Amino acid sequence: MRWLMVVYSIVLSGTLFAQESRQSAERYYQLGQEALSQGRLPEARDYFSKAIAENPGFSDAYTARARVHEKLNNYNSALLDYGLSLELVPDQFEVLF
Repeated sequence: MRWLMVVYSIVLSGTLFAQESRQSAERYYQLGQEALSQGRLPEARDYFSKAIAENPGFSDAYTARARVHEKLNNYNSALLDYGLSLELVPDQFEVLF
């Protein structure tokens, strides 16, 4: 019984940590969108990078960071991020075009 409680505690704490990371990633993504809309490109790129660090499977953050790289004329990085986004969600028609 004690072993089961330990396992349950570990699983629960891991779940809470993952949820917190997703919320943090969403917050960074929103800050990045705000910075992008105001033309603060390096700041937007940094926020999108933080969102990706918190949630490496966040395909929208890769796509948004790719758009920033394009605007900064950093096409190699843009292509890399678009490719990573497509690896996560292959049927993103906007990214494919």
